[in-house]
Amino acid sequence: MKKLTTDSKVSFESLIQPHWSEEELNNVLFAIDLMNNTMNERKFEYISSKYKDLSYKQYNRAIPDRIPGLMKYVKELTKTYPDYTYSPKQIMADGDKVIFHAHVTLKEKDLGDDTKGFIVMDIWEIKGKEVKHWDSLQALNFSMRFGHLLLGGKIKNENGIF
Repeated sequence: MKKLTTDSKVSFESLIQPHWSEEELNNVLFAIDLMNNTMNERKFEYISSKYKDLSYKQYNRAIPDRIPGLMKYVKELTKTYPDYTYSPKQIMADGDKVIFHAHVTLKEKDLGDDTKGFIVMDIWEIKGKEVKHWDSLQALNFSMRFGHLLLGGKIKNENGIF
């Protein structure tokens, strides 16, 4: 089995479950590597190089398909919100499915404050180099909910939402 390695300020060790199969653990470690190094560490070149051959299909209609589309989206997001932090609170795995239940904050001072930011559910289907991703967001305070409604956004893929 692969070993979890991360230099993030977000801890993942306590979220690893001993009952997961080797496939489930490997899928969870893939999702941790992708999300932590993209969202928290901003290691865009590392992710772009490591996952360049990955078929990454995105079902968040604001994000383009493939790893370059994800990297572009997160670069723009973190330019606007440099303190953005993605902090999983639960990880669930079942075969080729992985779910993160996470808390996202936009300001460093809000990290750990569960009245600020967003609740995010990320769902992956991982079949070798074929990866699909869905997410769902819930803003936690009024200004976030209102701002999220105002943003709307352009559709950047044709995959639908389900």
